[in-house]
Formats: sequence, C-alpha cells, structure tokens
Amino acid sequence: MDLIEFFVQDFSRFYPAAILVFSLLSGDLYLFIVLLIGEQLNHIFKYQITKPIMGNKKYPIIGIGKRPDGAVDCGLYRTGDKKKCPTTSYGMPSGHSQSALLFSTYNILNLIKNNNKNPLLYCINVFFALFIPWSRVNAKVHTVQQTIIGGALGIGLGYFFFDMKPKILKLIIK
Repeated sequence: MDLIEFFVQDFSRFYPAAILVFSLLSGDLYLFIVLLIGEQLNHIFKYQITKPIMGNKKYPIIGIGKRPDGAVDCGLYRTGDKKKCPTTSYGMPSGHSQSALLFSTYNILNLIKNNNKNPLLYCINVFFALFIPWSRVNAKVHTVQQTIIGGALGIGLGYFFFDMKPKILKLIIK
C-alpha cells in the first residue's frame, strides 16, 4: 500500500475519531462534545429521517439514500477482504462529510474570531473539508449527493454550535 492509498482509503476512514482526539488534545472540550452530538445527529438524520422517507428510491437531484451498489468495507477499519457494507448501513447523509465540515467550519470561525492571520491553518481546514467528502465518493461508499448533503449539514451544525457556544457556556458556568 502506498502513501496515497493510505491517505485516501485509511486516513479518511478514521477521520471522525482523529478529530475527536484532536479536540481533546487541543483542550477544546466544547468542540469534543459538539462532535459527539454531531455523530448522534447524523444517526438520527440517517435512520429516523432520510431512511424512512427515501428508502431505496432514487430522487431527482438528491439521488439515492442507500449506499452505492457494491459499496464495500464502509466501517472504521478496512478488513482487506472487500466485504460488502452491511445491509443495515445507510448512506444518506454521509457522516464522515458531516463531521469534516462541522469540524472545519467551527475551526475556521474560531480562527476568524481570534483574528488569526495564519493562512496555513485556514488551508488545512479547507483541505480536509474538501478531501474527506471526495475520499468517501472515491472509495465508493457514498454518492456525491450524500456527501454534499452531509457536508451542508456539517456546515450548518458547525456554524450553529459555534454561534451558540457563548450562550451554552453561560448557562453551564453560572
């Protein structure tokens, strides 16, 4: 396995876990909690909202809700035997894309708020915001539409939780 294959196939697979660890190591407990909430919201979006509404039907523009035909190895770890994704696994919206865009949106807003002028930090966040959704489509575990909708949810959640941070912390720390 070469470096590019590792980055595309394996790094993107464990990205949600990596950003959780990063948020803890950076000391941003609020971001850690927000990412955990985001994961739970993704589960609700997938299994309580989109799966009952979309099922296995194909819709114009938004595409299909189920994973692409032949999607293999959708879990956190690559098994190497090219097992198909379990039939219980649903694709709409992409959780990886949602996590990546939530994380990047929150971080970019935080950089702006702190008047950080380091372009490298912005570039790193934008890179992962684009790379993770692309890698999920490239690995054939999500459709383009699933990653776009997951990403849009991530941007909305990132903005919402960033905006709500002072209000939430004020409620907690009285």
